[in-house]
Amino acid sequence: MSALRPVVLVGIALIFGMLLPGAVAQAAQPAPPVVRQLPANPRSPAFRFGLEGGFSTLGSFTVTIYTDGRVSLKKEQRSSPIHLIKSREKVYPIALTGLLRLANAEHFFSMPARIIPKHPTSDLATAFVSVYTRTGVKTVKVVGNNPKRFYELYSLLNYVAGAAS
Repeated sequence: MSALRPVVLVGIALIFGMLLPGAVAQAAQPAPPVVRQLPANPRSPAFRFGLEGGFSTLGSFTVTIYTDGRVSLKKEQRSSPIHLIKSREKVYPIALTGLLRLANAEHFFSMPARIIPKHPTSDLATAFVSVYTRTGVKTVKVVGNNPKRFYELYSLLNYVAGAAS
């Protein structure tokens, strides 16, 4: 019986050796990317962005792009020069999809909720972007001019919405 013990152990080792590489290779594969979709309700916001606080000549404002393509502007100061260039035009669905893809490409959904520089000044406004999906809302608020990835999304949202000052 003791003569069979090494043979059995070698057999078990061979079986595990054949099974483990597949399991390790399977475990080493990256998880499939999360597929995010915009909300299905046409009255739901798809994106919101703007400025809060600070001593900006624009004052606080919020631009909302809805899933049906409508764009709205809400500003705190009536005298603020910010306005929508194309106030009656809608954003095409393909542009909304492209904005969501850009948010994914810029790793927006993994950014911290608040990004503040090491030495902020008290008069800086806070820029924010909110992206609405079928699973929830992600909002990122940034004080200062970093990070670049955030402002690439912010700038394109601004352009697509037609917000100008």
